Amino acid sequence: MTIGVRMYFPGASLAQYDQVCRLMGLSPRGAGPAGLLFHWAAAHEDGMLITDVWREREQFEQFARDEIGPKSQQAGLTSPPTTTYHDVHNYNYRPADQLTDPSAPIAVVMDYDASLAQYDQVIEMMNLPREGAGPQGGLFHWAAATDGGVRITDVWQDRRTFDDFAEHRIKPYSAQAGVQAPTSTTFYDVHNYFTAGPGARPSRAEGMAPMAEHAHAALVRKGYEAFSRGDMQTLSQLMTGDCTHHVPGSHSLSGDYKGLNTVLEYYRQLGSETAGTMRIELQHLFSDGRGHVMSVHRITAQRHGRHLDAMGGIVFRIVGEKITDLDECVEDQDVADAFWG
Repeated sequence: MTIGVRMYFPGASLAQYDQVCRLMGLSPRGAGPAGLLFHWAAAHEDGMLITDVWREREQFEQFARDEIGPKSQQAGLTSPPTTTYHDVHNYNYRPADQLTDPSAPIAVVMDYDASLAQYDQVIEMMNLPREGAGPQGGLFHWAAATDGGVRITDVWQDRRTFDDFAEHRIKPYSAQAGVQAPTSTTFYDVHNYFTAGPGARPSRAEGMAPMAEHAHAALVRKGYEAFSRGDMQTLSQLMTGDCTHHVPGSHSLSGDYKGLNTVLEYYRQLGSETAGTMRIELQHLFSDGRGHVMSVHRITAQRHGRHLDAMGGIVFRIVGEKITDLDECVEDQDVADAFWG
């Protein structure tokens, strides 16, 4: 069973933590050992707080015996940590190959006076998977029952991204599920983290190896990541000079944008119209292996006092390993027209 492990090392320093990682042969912000799903470390009180999620408790305990204990001793940490275990109810993560190195990652620990059933309701309304990629900007998320309710532990690329998600997703959906504001929220500046180790990505079915992502799907994913960063230079390298983006509806931005410069200018306009509040969370990618990729995403944005939170997608046409056509689709055209009108 997947477990969360919280370890507090009193008196430990960041330098000693870094020394332990070097002794283990682990690279900062790299892949962790086999069985680990995620790890983060931060200074806390007069020591170090380390939080892990492992596939199995036995895997963690063996790693603790073989690596954590001996290497900690070598780094001068002679007192064992205070260790707390949690049975993980649900988690979301992004594999290392889908992460861009964040400049100021933060961890957020939230305690709710709520039930796991209410938590599941919120996750369902957010259209997040039980296991798999979480929202854009979220590195890792897990939830577990506590004596007083539910504890949620997240790691985000920065505080601003989390605050935006909390305001426009967590707060309204929690209210719909009858969940009050968290009874406590604690932020940590993340000193280091490790991502899923070898063999940690979920399989499509029991006993089956994970499916490799098709090159065309990987190309589209890279485009989404560049769009989210506002990286027009990378986008220009992924698209043909005569590409076209089709925008449905009858609002101010509807129509066909033809040519690379025109398409990129449309993307810039999306940012300016929403004062930089637009967020695109890629949910799924499907490929036919013959030049077509279909995406499903969630878009949130603020504009002229209006808030958008809607599902949509794009059908991509790829020729010569570049995107040549984008046919945008929306879940509710009336909602899109009202927001952009």
